[in-house]
Amino acid sequence: MANVFQFCFIVLPMMFSLSVFNVITDSMLTKTVPSSDTGTMLGLCASVQSLLRTIGPTIGGFLYHNYGVASFGFIQFAVNMVVFVFMLRNMVNSKDERRE
Repeated sequence: MANVFQFCFIVLPMMFSLSVFNVITDSMLTKTVPSSDTGTMLGLCASVQSLLRTIGPTIGGFLYHNYGVASFGFIQFAVNMVVFVFMLRNMVNSKDERRE
């Protein structure tokens, strides 16, 4: 970013997308618990988001300082592979259960 206009141009869509993501995850998580535990789940969601926003920049700064920009891509690749393998195993297990 070279000036404040570019910063504002980038920040507004990011704020909107993070807000939409927050609403979606909160609604999904509150629907998975009984109605008596909805407040507890909303409190936990708020706590986890605050924790991630506190720890995330620290971890990012450490990775950038010690390993460079490429470390973000390697970590993203590793996390995506773990999620892919997990989803693939669940899909295979569900197909096996349907056959039986």
